[in-house]
Amino acid sequence: MRPSCVALLLLAFAAAQERPPVAANLANALRSDDAVTVAWAAHDARECGDKSTIPALRQALRRWESNENQNATQVRPFVLDALIELDARVPAEELTSQIDDERCGNAALILLLRESRVNERQLLELFAGRTWHDGFLLRQDPEIRTLAIGAVLCQQRAPGFSALLWSRLDHRLHVTVPDDDPGVWSVSIGRPRRPESAKVGFPPTVRYVLTFGPSWNKLGDLWYARQQAEGQEFGVCASFDAHIWLHELTQKAPTAAVRTPTIPFTTADAWKRDVRSARAQLQIELGECLRDLVRGGAMTEAEAAAAKAQTEVGVVIHDQAKHRAEPLPEIER
Repeated sequence: MRPSCVALLLLAFAAAQERPPVAANLANALRSDDAVTVAWAAHDARECGDKSTIPALRQALRRWESNENQNATQVRPFVLDALIELDARVPAEELTSQIDDERCGNAALILLLRESRVNERQLLELFAGRTWHDGFLLRQDPEIRTLAIGAVLCQQRAPGFSALLWSRLDHRLHVTVPDDDPGVWSVSIGRPRRPESAKVGFPPTVRYVLTFGPSWNKLGDLWYARQQAEGQEFGVCASFDAHIWLHELTQKAPTAAVRTPTIPFTTADAWKRDVRSARAQLQIELGECLRDLVRGGAMTEAEAAAAKAQTEVGVVIHDQAKHRAEPLPEIER
C-alpha cells in the first residue's frame, strides 16, 4: 500500500473512533459479514484509488443487494461510491435493481450510463417502465433518473426510442380559457431536504445528485454532484415537458404554443371555430413530426404507421373563469 494511502487511512481512523480497525487487505474486508467493516473498506478503497478492489466491490454489491440483509441500505452507497471513483465498468444486471432505490438510484445510474451503448436495451426497458403524468415528468427523484435515461437514449438515437417516446406523450390539445380577472398565481420550484446523518460507526454519509446544468428547460450535458451530509440541499419539483425530446430528434415537433394555446372566449361560434382550428393545426404538425422522424432515421416506417394509428388528438379545456355567465360550448370530435 502506498504511503499516501496509509496516511489517508490513519486520518480517517482518527476522525471516527467508532470505526473498526483498518484492514490490511481491503479485498478481504469487503468480503466481511459485518456491515460497518464493509462500508469502511469501500470508503478506504475509494480514498486510496485501489482499482484492485473492483472485483471485491462488485461482489459486495451483489451480496448486499437485498434490503433483507441488515444494514444493506447503509452499505450499498459506499460500495457504489467507490466504484464510481475507481472508474469501474459494472454490468447492467448488477445495477438495474438499484435504480429505484432512494439512497442508491442516482449512483447506480451513473455507473449504468458509463456504458450507455452496451446497456442500451436495459436503458430502454427502464424508460418503458416509468410512470408518466399526462406526458409530463416531475424533475425530482426518481423521475429525474428517467430524464437522464431519456436524454442519453435521445442523444444515441437508440432504435425503438422514438416509438416508445411517442406512445408516452400526451397528444391532446390543451386549451386555456383565461378569466377576465386571473388574479395571481404562485409556483413552488423546490422543497428542502433534511440532510442525512451518518449512522453510528459508519463513514460520513454520501449521496449523488443528478442535474442537467443551469438551464431548466433544455437538455444539455448530464452532470452529477457528490454530496456529503453537511449542509442543506434542495430537491427540484419543477415540471418537465417530455416533448422536448422530440425537438432534439426533429425540428418538426409541435411547440408548446401549438399544443397548449390560450383561446379567450368571445362568442360561442367564434370560440368553437378557433378551438377546431387549433386542433387541426396540431394534427398537421404531429403528422409532419412523424414523417420527419422517419426521414431522419429515428423511426421506422412501420413504427410511424403504428404511431399514427394510435394518435388521437383530443381536446382538454382548462377554464380559468371563476364565474361564467354563458357556459362554454362542447367541442365535437
